[in-house]
Amino acid sequence: MNFSAFEQIRTLQDWYYEFDLGGYKTPVAKPEWAIRHQMRRQYLMGPVLEVFGGTLAGRRVLDLGCNEGYFTLAALEAEAAFVLALDEHQEKLHRARLVLEALEIPTHRYELRCTDVETLRPADGPFDLVLLLGMLHWLPVRKALKLLETLAQMEPELLLVDTVLYPSEGAVLRLRREQLGPMDPYRDSRVCLLPSTAGLLELMGSFGYRGVVLRPQFADWTGSKDYQTGVRRGFLFARTLDLSRLSAPTESPLPAGQDITLQEASWKDLVKALSRKLLRKLFPHR
Repeated sequence: MNFSAFEQIRTLQDWYYEFDLGGYKTPVAKPEWAIRHQMRRQYLMGPVLEVFGGTLAGRRVLDLGCNEGYFTLAALEAEAAFVLALDEHQEKLHRARLVLEALEIPTHRYELRCTDVETLRPADGPFDLVLLLGMLHWLPVRKALKLLETLAQMEPELLLVDTVLYPSEGAVLRLRREQLGPMDPYRDSRVCLLPSTAGLLELMGSFGYRGVVLRPQFADWTGSKDYQTGVRRGFLFARTLDLSRLSAPTESPLPAGQDITLQEASWKDLVKALSRKLLRKLFPHR
């Protein structure tokens, strides 16, 4: 344990992630977040490790929107050879750096870069695994499509996406101009992309990826209602890897080949649509 970094960590409050540092747990701003992220880590990283044979040994990982480095650390603990972690917020990267230093992770195994994902270039690769977790639904449409094009040029073996979805049974790409709830960092009416499950599968297919939808089976749903109700899901996408033999629970995608519907939506539209979907499940004969 690097005690200099550890002492700096102890002075910081309101963490987004709970890190266990030799018995000391970083104090999260909301207690339910600690349970939420434990469940998310199992849900998202479990299938990834299964695909790669139980370890990331020798693999290069790109973590986009890494926040405080929770999944960067997860990749490093899974023996990733190197992780490039990007985030726009210097304070979040500062916390990530302190955690990695406190745990004495060798600095040659990671790079923390304060930058916009728009600066990413194919030459920054290659990468075997890309983590795009909790970020796609924040990105303006132009940035999202540019990022997906850049990733396609990098040709990673596996792409892990975790995103909010529009609750439609069709292949829909919705454009939203309002904030996506109180945690939305964008307040300037930018146009962001909110795909349905089938819409995201079709969109990623246009970049050459085949995907599966990961079905969450959380032992504790505390703080994770979005996953429980289907508002949010994890996806695995690959070009050549065979995902059909994955033993992790998956959900059957809706029939492919439908035309993608491009619509405009607000946060209120999303809530109304989700409410209608839940009512249909509760009262199927109404």
